[in-house]
Amino acid sequence: FTSCQNAEIYNLTKSILMSDYVKYFNVNTNLWSRNYVFKPLKFLNNKLLSKFLTLLFLAAWHGMLPGYFTCFFYEFLVLIVEREMIEAGLLQETLFLEEEHSNIQKLHHFLKGLCQKFWHFALISGYSHIDFGLLLFKNYYRVWKSCYFYGHVYCKG
Repeated sequence: FTSCQNAEIYNLTKSILMSDYVKYFNVNTNLWSRNYVFKPLKFLNNKLLSKFLTLLFLAAWHGMLPGYFTCFFYEFLVLIVEREMIEAGLLQETLFLEEEHSNIQKLHHFLKGLCQKFWHFALISGYSHIDFGLLLFKNYYRVWKSCYFYGHVYCKG
C-alpha cells in the first residue's frame, strides 16, 4: 500500500540530476500528471511541448500567482540544459561506477558526483524554490537580484 508515499527517498538520496529529483519527489502528482495531462497531449507529436504544457498545467493547478509559473518554467529550462550537458559529457548520470573500473576512477567519479549533487540540489533546486516560496514577483525579484541571477545565468550558459 503506497498511497501515502510521495517520495522515493533511497533513489532521491543517490540521485545527482534534477531530472531524478523531479522523478523521485512528489511521485503521486508526477504519476497523475503523466497519465492525465502529458500522455493525452501525445497528439501534438512534440514531447518538449507536451512537457511544457504539463508544467504549465501544474503551475496553474498550484495557483495563479506568478511564482508558481516562473518556478515551473525554470524547472523546464533546467531540465533542457541538464540533458544538453549530459550529451556534451559535462554531467554524469550516476553517483557510482560499476565494478570493472579502478578504485581511483571510482573515487574520482564519486567525488565529481557529490559536487554535481550539491550543485543541482542545493544551488539549482534552491534557486527555483525562491519563486515557489515567495510567489510574488516583487518579492522573489529582490532575492534573484541579491544572488546575481545565478540560476538564470546557468540556464543561459
